[in-house]
Amino acid sequence: MSLIPPHNSEGEYILWLAGFIEKITEGGPKPPPPIKKFIPEYMSLKSELDFLPLNEEKIQTEGKEITDYFNSKLYKSTFKK
Repeated sequence: MSLIPPHNSEGEYILWLAGFIEKITEGGPKPPPPIKKFIPEYMSLKSELDFLPLNEEKIQTEGKEITDYFNSKLYKSTFKK
């Protein structure tokens, strides 16, 4: 199986070839720049969300909850390897 359309269906082949040439040359649409390029360096998500209260205990134990779940007997009995 080939990604190139058969040359006997001329219209499809010409469209494929034009798209292929456009992709490998300098012409063609340029992808948009990453969004973070437009965000100034002095801005950060933390400074924007200072008004939200953070539960420090939850932040510190968040990873432990996940590992405890995967090490639990219920998980191991349900998803035996």
